[in-house]
Amino acid sequence: MLDFWATWCPPCQDPMHHNHEMIDTHREDPIWSKVRIIGLSCNGSPEEVAPHIEEHGMTNPEHYQGADDAKAAFGVSGIPFCALVDKQGTIVWTGHPGSVDLESKITELASEGNEAPQ
Repeated sequence: MLDFWATWCPPCQDPMHHNHEMIDTHREDPIWSKVRIIGLSCNGSPEEVAPHIEEHGMTNPEHYQGADDAKAAFGVSGIPFCALVDKQGTIVWTGHPGSVDLESKITELASEGNEAPQ
């Protein structure tokens, strides 16, 4: 799952906390061992992101700075915005993270019997 967010975006904070909690909750689940949740920061400065992540305890998801190219590729016009990508690299869902049960969708995708491409 890709989660486009920013430190200055109040509506982005709860979904990022939820991402952290999902990973923590499913840490021992073999199905979730296949899952990657990646936060793509839309902040202008990477110096803002790391302290915010630490201060707010959102350290479980992987975090990357500079989402501009990815925003264009995924058609992101506002944040928060998430994209679920299956094991074959196909985008299977995009939208606001509060509009669906992401935990169930992720579990369903990770449970599918097909193997990830090598």
